[in-house]
Amino acid sequence: MTTKQIDYCIELAHTLNFSRAAENMFVSQPTLTYQIRLLEEEVGFTIFERSGKGAALTPAGAQFVSFLADMREENMPEVIVEEEPAEEETETETETETED
Repeated sequence: MTTKQIDYCIELAHTLNFSRAAENMFVSQPTLTYQIRLLEEEVGFTIFERSGKGAALTPAGAQFVSFLADMREENMPEVIVEEEPAEEETETETETETED
């Protein structure tokens, strides 16, 4: 099982549409379908039921995708986005007078 297959599987579970999942993952639909099929062969059960209207998770597939999503979340480094401090207002005029 590759990380790409995991990502494809999670995306397909979200969209339940092979074409849309492939588009979201920037791959062709046949590539996504092939990788999902390889993943199903490796795990030994059907993850998605295919139909003319798209895909649906099997009960085993739903548990598997939940496991994959949890595993992916635990192993992905957290990206912390810090807000930049507000820029201080600058004075447009400066005092240049000196006392004599």
